[in-house]
Amino acid sequence: MSTNEKNDLNISRESNTSREVSILNNDSIKNEAESSRSNNILDKKKIHHMKISQKVENKIRIIKKFKIPKKIKKIIIINLVTLIYNLLAFYFYYLSLEGCFLPQHECIPLLSTVFLAKLLIFGILHSLMIAIEIYLIIYKFTYVYHLIYIIIFYYIIYKYDHGSKLDYHGLYNFALVMCLIIAFVIIIGLICFIIFLKRKKNKIYWSIFTIICLYIIIRTFIFFHSFKNTCKRWDKGLNSTVLDNSPSKYDCVIMYPKKCLIYNLNNYFDFSVYLHKKCSVKANMQKEHNTFMDYLKIDKELLSQSNLTHFGLPITVNNPLMNKSNLSEYLDFHNFVYKNTILMDLYNSNKTKYYGNSTLKPEIEIFYNKKTKARSAKIHLIKNETLSKVRNEIANDPNNKNTSLFNNILVLYIDCVSRQHFLRKMKKTASFIEKFMGYNNNLGFTSYQFMKYHTFAHYTNPNIVPMFFSSKNKDGRNVNIIKYLKENGYITGSSGNFCSKEPFELDPEYHEGVKLYLDEYDHENIGMFCDPNYSSSDSPYPIFSGPYGILRKCLYGLDTFKYLLEFGRQFWKLYPNNKRYLRLAFQDGHEPTGQVIKYVDEHLYNFLNQLYKNKLLNDTAIFILSDHGNSYFNYVYYYIFKSDDSLIERTYGTLFIILPNNKKAKIGEEYYNAIHGNQQTLVSPFDIHDTLIHIIYGNNTLYNKEVYSHHGNSLLSKFDGRNRHCDNWKGYLLEDECYCKK
Repeated sequence: MSTNEKNDLNISRESNTSREVSILNNDSIKNEAESSRSNNILDKKKIHHMKISQKVENKIRIIKKFKIPKKIKKIIIINLVTLIYNLLAFYFYYLSLEGCFLPQHECIPLLSTVFLAKLLIFGILHSLMIAIEIYLIIYKFTYVYHLIYIIIFYYIIYKYDHGSKLDYHGLYNFALVMCLIIAFVIIIGLICFIIFLKRKKNKIYWSIFTIICLYIIIRTFIFFHSFKNTCKRWDKGLNSTVLDNSPSKYDCVIMYPKKCLIYNLNNYFDFSVYLHKKCSVKANMQKEHNTFMDYLKIDKELLSQSNLTHFGLPITVNNPLMNKSNLSEYLDFHNFVYKNTILMDLYNSNKTKYYGNSTLKPEIEIFYNKKTKARSAKIHLIKNETLSKVRNEIANDPNNKNTSLFNNILVLYIDCVSRQHFLRKMKKTASFIEKFMGYNNNLGFTSYQFMKYHTFAHYTNPNIVPMFFSSKNKDGRNVNIIKYLKENGYITGSSGNFCSKEPFELDPEYHEGVKLYLDEYDHENIGMFCDPNYSSSDSPYPIFSGPYGILRKCLYGLDTFKYLLEFGRQFWKLYPNNKRYLRLAFQDGHEPTGQVIKYVDEHLYNFLNQLYKNKLLNDTAIFILSDHGNSYFNYVYYYIFKSDDSLIERTYGTLFIILPNNKKAKIGEEYYNAIHGNQQTLVSPFDIHDTLIHIIYGNNTLYNKEVYSHHGNSLLSKFDGRNRHCDNWKGYLLEDECYCKK
């Protein structure tokens, strides 16, 4: 190869090399540029991320700056729970106050489904909040004050509304809904306990829990299985008598219950036992005395002159202070007693200071011992000699041709007790009645039991008016039967452990609506039961005390029915040579448990037995009766357990009559045959009224026939009882409360 060619080849190689270098340089430059661009992008991203991080850090700093400590968080949560609890509690209480302007037992069936659904929903929510409160109290010991708050809340409710607001039924409704709350809380507690056991996975816990559950299930099964045969006793009477329900004999065939729970359940509701409630003289009654003094309207000047230990309650009959033209004053016994209680220390020196022109001495006196701080009451009936003479003249007047069948009538009125419940709870008194069964006994008396005594309603007024007021005068007013008793020479007496002249609400509106002709007994024991410690005008319907309370009815250290019986003993002995009519009205059965009436039993038995043994019942007709059956506590059983007997027993009343059967009795065998044949007949309050009228007037055909009710018959007369049915008393008997089969 020539030199030139070599040179050209070298030049060519150099040229190629330079081109390659140039290309490489260009690639390097491009790579550097691309790298620079990517670095710029990364830098921008870094800057952007840094900015975002900065913002987040700033926010975190702000949040950290205002961060709530755990302790404060807990306080907020707990107070929020408390706030929700309060709102639910108040709303639940508001719901519980919904009323229907009728008595408690009438409102319950009328409650709407929507209301009951609300009550159930808010009851569960309210219970859940209580369960949470309990949890916080148990496991967060620093918040025990919430428990104190709950106690204070319910105490305020109790003090604010304790039964005085009848339109809303007060504490009775609240007591019912509180039972629901307790039930819900127990259920919630069981659920929590099951969850606890599941988490622990401890076989011992599960074994114990299973055993307890099995025991409860078995006991519940045995308990409800025991209801199977309870209705076998339901149609039984005294002396092995059975309800005659033959369709061929009687139009009214009584509905027979399939489930009778009252026999089993009722025994569990004696709160007097649970709360150890006994009527005994307390060591310190100063508080009761102060309450009594707060209500009295005695001048302070007179108070300063007395040792304040001896008070006389006002006479409530023939008293010039009783203004009959002003019904509100005449019927408002609370304020009448408060205004007219006198200081007995000043009585002898200044009688007219208290009674105007009257010199009536109080028959009921209250004592307060400053040393022992004890209160007591004394009943001291005073015989009215003038009255005794006048009534004897009437009774023996030959022009009257009076032929009263019996000279004495004793009416033992027991409020709100069915025949079946009487036999359940008044066993000793029932034994007194039973021993006189059979006309041919040698005991001087014969007892009669009325197996189908049907009242007109499950509350008092529609039954008492036909029973004691069903005849009318010329003005069309319903006349009290005591008017006819007085006109036929009877001396009359009455006592009931409630603050009213009659065992029902005698308010002016009712009086004008029904048009009652009011009259007064010759002796009455009313004033002592208006004591503000027993029945205050401010709260006449408390749940734990008073005539409608669930506990034994106590006053001055004794059961109130003992004062009735003492009044009865004194009245009966006071006029041995006069015709007598005595009515003792026991309010002990008119309460929601059905248990308080049993405390009357032994004492009423002793009262009757002593009169009988001392031969003080000679020529006496005895009526043991009720205004209606079980209604005050029945709805609890009926609505929760669907108990048939409670539904039927609302209008299934108590009626027993004991009559003399000796040769000295003025009536013949025809009367005994008649009343004996009427024992299985459908009987109404009108029949009781006409039987009393028949005893008062006897066979005297000269008296005005209008004194009969014209809606019933005397049980001492023969009448066709086969055709009797609820339809016989349309307009009087509530249609849905007829216990005859349709």
